[in-house]
Formats: sequence, C-alpha cells, structure tokens
Amino acid sequence: MKNIKELKKLISKVSSRQLFAVLATSYENQPYTSLVAFALTEDLKKLIFITPRDTRKFQYLSENNMVSLMIENSENQKVDITQAVGITITGKSRDSSGEEKEKLLKTFISKHPQMEEFAISKGCSVVSVDINRYDVVERFQNVSVLEFDEKS
Repeated sequence: MKNIKELKKLISKVSSRQLFAVLATSYENQPYTSLVAFALTEDLKKLIFITPRDTRKFQYLSENNMVSLMIENSENQKVDITQAVGITITGKSRDSSGEEKEKLLKTFISKHPQMEEFAISKGCSVVSVDINRYDVVERFQNVSVLEFDEKS
C-alpha cells in the first residue's frame, strides 16, 4: 500500500495522461456506462466532464447523482499484468454554476483545448464530481485507497 503522497502522485500521473474515463450511472436500478473526456482539479477533489443536458447521461445524473468512474492506463499488452493501473473514483455529481463553473471549465479546456467549442456551448453542462474516494489497483491486486471526508 502506498503512502498518501505517493498515491496522489500516481493518481495525478495516470489522470494527466489519460483523456477519457468510463462513467457509471444508475437509473431505475439499472447500471449504465458512458465514455467521457475528463479533467481533475489539482487538489484531486473534483473531476470535471461536459455533457449536453438533453442526453440520457444527464437525465440519469439528475435522477441519481451518485457516480463511479474508471480511469486506466493499460495498452492492451502482456506487460499490463505488471504495469497497468486502474483507478476507480466514487463521488457525487452536480451541474456546476457561477464562478465555480467558469473555473472548472478553464481546467477542462486546458486539458482538452480541441473541445472548447463544445464545452462552452449553451446546451452543455459542466458536471462536477465531488470525489469522496479513489481505489487504485496496481498489478491487478495491490489496492490503495485515498478518501476525502466531507470537511477536507
């Protein structure tokens, strides 16, 4: 198990290199997954993604804001058994607004400049996930956990 500083460094490294995460939502007790472009805030406490408000994804988030996301760095090679890292993130999503929305939007666009026009379009939501936990798996069985309490 890694210490907190090492764990944060690994999460930052993997998330900065990966452009996409798999978002898991739930609607009427049925799981649903979506691929989303994402960015993390520097303090690792928020994950940001953009979605149009007229999508099934946004509807599901509006009905149940508890989400999970998976980020991983595998390359579909045999060495992934010893080198791949999988990160599961859990938290609560919400449609950001005001100054926070503008700040989060800048963070997202700095990672995904090619998506700026989409991200700032009128029908899109800047979704903020308030992260409460990271489960980081290395070598398919070494698990480290980073948790944030509501006060931190």
